[in-house]
Amino acid sequence: VAPEAGVAIRTLTPGIHAISNGALDAPWPKTDMLMTRLDAWRASSTANRAVDVAPDLEPLFAALADTTIAADARLPDTGIGLERERFLSPAFIAHATYGTRASTVVLIADDHAEIAERRFGPDAQPLGETRIRSEFTT
Repeated sequence: VAPEAGVAIRTLTPGIHAISNGALDAPWPKTDMLMTRLDAWRASSTANRAVDVAPDLEPLFAALADTTIAADARLPDTGIGLERERFLSPAFIAHATYGTRASTVVLIADDHAEIAERRFGPDAQPLGETRIRSEFTT
């Protein structure tokens, strides 16, 4: 099936990739930080537990909850002005009218996939968490 106009199909190379409100792998401070923290988590004993023990996802959720504002020199220039670029620079944005509404971790193994999602309301009020595990059949 041919892609629709404006849609690109791209084969991903092995490794870590990130997407925010821009292009895949755009070098934004928040995506750079998240890729670095994901890579550190993958190399840690937290991620590499015994097969029958679920990995600890808290370090990943902590990375997704990071509210650090990027240094001005690292901010992209998307045409919305410096103040708005600063506001949008953290991985997690807590605000009454605009902000992060869900943080999701997706893990895919040879025999199963897991999705864990935390939901938030205005001003980052926690609204709940959902975890789903699906076994692959051969």
